[in-house]
Amino acid sequence: TVDETKYKEFVESMSSSIGIYNNTEAGKKEGRLINTGINVIKQYTNQVNEERKKQGKTNESIDESEAMEVLMEENKKASQEIYDNVSEMADKKNLSKYIELSMDPNYQYVQISLRGSILFDSGKADIKPEALKIFDKLGDILQVYKDYNIEIEGHTDNVPVKSNSVYKDNNWL
Repeated sequence: TVDETKYKEFVESMSSSIGIYNNTEAGKKEGRLINTGINVIKQYTNQVNEERKKQGKTNESIDESEAMEVLMEENKKASQEIYDNVSEMADKKNLSKYIELSMDPNYQYVQISLRGSILFDSGKADIKPEALKIFDKLGDILQVYKDYNIEIEGHTDNVPVKSNSVYKDNNWL
C-alpha cells in the first residue's frame, strides 16, 4: 500500500516545485511543464522505493504510473477550481457572451478565448472602443491570477489591412 500522507505531500510539492500552475523559473524554461514533473516523479519513486527496501518493506513499493495518476488527479482538481472561479467571475461581469472557457486534456491550463470579431473590424488594425470595456473586465479576472503563467495569443484575419493603416501589411501587426 501507499502512504497516503506522503503522497499528498509529494503532490503538493510537485505542484509548486515544477510550476504546473504557479509562475516559476522552471516553467518559463521548460515549455510543457509536465515534462519536468515526469523527471521528478522518477526521482521520487526511486527514492521512496529505496527507502522502503532498506526498511524491508519491499511489498509496499510504488511505481511511476501511480505517482503520475495522483499528480494528474490533483492537477485536474486545481484546473477545475480555476475554471469554475473564472467562469463565475465572467458571469458576474457579463462576459459570458464574449468569452469561451476550456481546459486542456492534461490539466495544465485554463484557456480563455474571445469569441468572434469583437476586437477588430475585418481588415482593420484598430481595437474597437467596445472591446476596451471587455479588456477591462477580463483584466480584473486575470489580476486574480497575477502570480500564474499567463500567455496572450492572437492573430489577424486574412483580409489585408486598408492602405490608410499605420501598418504596411498584416505581417506588421
